[in-house]
Amino acid sequence: MNRRGFLAGALALGAGLAFRVRADGLPETLPEPALPEAWDEIDHNAVVHRVRDGEALPRRAQPEAEHAVVIVGGGISGLTALSELPAGTDALLLEKEAETGGHSRRRRIRGVWCPLGALVSQGPIAPFTSRLNALGVAFRPLPVPGLAWRIGGRLCEEPLGAGIDALPLPAAERAAFRAAADELAGYRDPATGIFFPRSDNRPEIRALDAITLHEHIARRGWPESLKKLLDGLLAVRIGEDGSQVSAWTALWLLSAVGGDNYSFPGGHGALGERLAAQALDGRPQALRRGWTVTALTPLAAGGVRVDALDADGAPRCVQAGTVVLAAPKLYARRLLPQLATERPGVYESFRYNAYLLAQVSLKHPVGRCFETLVSEPSPRMYVAADRLDPEANGRGHMTIYVPMSGSAGRARLLGAHPRALAAELLDGLYQNFPEARGAVEEIRLQRWGHPLVSPRPGQDATLAAAREPWGDIVFAHSDTFGVSGLYSALWTGIDAAAEVQVRLLARQTPTRNEEHAHVQVA
Repeated sequence: MNRRGFLAGALALGAGLAFRVRADGLPETLPEPALPEAWDEIDHNAVVHRVRDGEALPRRAQPEAEHAVVIVGGGISGLTALSELPAGTDALLLEKEAETGGHSRRRRIRGVWCPLGALVSQGPIAPFTSRLNALGVAFRPLPVPGLAWRIGGRLCEEPLGAGIDALPLPAAERAAFRAAADELAGYRDPATGIFFPRSDNRPEIRALDAITLHEHIARRGWPESLKKLLDGLLAVRIGEDGSQVSAWTALWLLSAVGGDNYSFPGGHGALGERLAAQALDGRPQALRRGWTVTALTPLAAGGVRVDALDADGAPRCVQAGTVVLAAPKLYARRLLPQLATERPGVYESFRYNAYLLAQVSLKHPVGRCFETLVSEPSPRMYVAADRLDPEANGRGHMTIYVPMSGSAGRARLLGAHPRALAAELLDGLYQNFPEARGAVEEIRLQRWGHPLVSPRPGQDATLAAAREPWGDIVFAHSDTFGVSGLYSALWTGIDAAAEVQVRLLARQTPTRNEEHAHVQVA
């Protein structure tokens, strides 16, 4: 048999095997991982989807308990709000999952911590340094080299930094990359750059919120290659390119790419775990897991009725003096249909995008850079999660983030078989990291409905309206600033707790008439 015939026969027999050529010219078989037949689910949204679809869900006749404060959602915002309330506050936190943390959870897979959602903390963390220190959570700077970009069939490190001169582009385009890198660096200046609150920014910085990122790129005359890089970086962070996204928000996010970025082994999950431990310290009864809130009903006499279904599908109900709704705006308008008429056009204006996450276990680390962006055929980010974990002991783990934007992306995420998606992802992994062939042991796929708001130009007024309390309901949306993130989640949780304490104090302080009545009775 000649060599061509040998290879044809080997391919026919070698289902589940990959080949590479040895030094003697013969093929060497490499084991291929079994492709997943089911999803490794992060979130369980069956009840949420029933709420979304307007289904009439069962309800208890009467509340089974009453609490001064009920917090809906056990992510970073909700946990922060609970931890900020004074000890002894009669508070109850309701979380639909079996574990708290929301989109800031982690898992150890084959000995390596990996993120089940958010991984990198972008932007300033200084306002929360003391809180993080008190939690005993130590941020770690991201490994260097941090970013690579696949362009023209090559993997180029630090395309907005030290690697600009190595980009396979004409000199004029590399000059544009340097100009963009300098501009983005300027936006990181704490006095003259882009920062919160937006109203404190210089007029020329505030004006960026009146245009899209693509309009800004056109005004600068930046080339298509630079636009492709910026679009790709934006897409893997908020789920879409700069065609409709506010230039202010996009440039704030992009400027953070070249700044100081931090994380933990397994991403923000470590913070979620420590927050939960602190919030529940001495009050473990303040948490109900497996409760999916289905309706919030303001009561005429004050307070709020909170309806839910538990993990067994049984109707549950509690009454609250104040509710902290620590959930995405999209969910808020489903729980409170009155918002559509009371605040028309506010909550409906926010667009959310979903993600496909792949957790790839490897026999050894693969790739030199911590993050690797691939822009074509569609944006995706390969993250070497093992590089954050000092206990990886030579094992590798890569988390792949794939934005599934808009209704078409969400439909594909919900309708495609995980095996087909895994095969596609592995093919891309091997193209971008040939050294991964034979090293992949397992691949798990997760559907991540992260509440990543797509911030449109001029959305400040809408954002402000969305976070105004509504009766006895206080909002702690983790996307209060128009983008989801650790910064926003911590801030809004703190603000919500402060608002709740003001309300609790007002209820405890008698009015003049009450004081007089008390004296008369005495």
